[in-house]
Amino acid sequence: MLILFYSKTGNIRRFSNKLTKRGFVCKDILEHPKVEEDFVLITPTHGFGQIPDAVQLFLRNNLEHLVAVASSGNKVWGNDLFGKSGETIADVYNVPLLHKFQSQGFESDVDIFIERVLSLGKMD
Repeated sequence: MLILFYSKTGNIRRFSNKLTKRGFVCKDILEHPKVEEDFVLITPTHGFGQIPDAVQLFLRNNLEHLVAVASSGNKVWGNDLFGKSGETIADVYNVPLLHKFQSQGFESDVDIFIERVLSLGKMD
């Protein structure tokens, strides 16, 4: 499964690098503004739970291939706003929220994400 991500601060890029080391193909949405295959999106949460503008634009152009979403956040904003962008995308576009993780994620977050991505193929 193709993994697409947006990383403003580098945290999600570091998370995606961990996925690449495990054999996943990960691409930055800024370098690949249009895709023609199914993908899982990894997005940060900005401000008070907002979806980044670049992610919103990307989704407008690629929504038909969105399979699931995961989000990064900062727990200092509290549970209601932590990783909120992923929750919003999942709700609005009716796709599964695979995982929310702090900053660049821990190895356990990578394991959870991979397990859930692999389970998507079993949902047919």
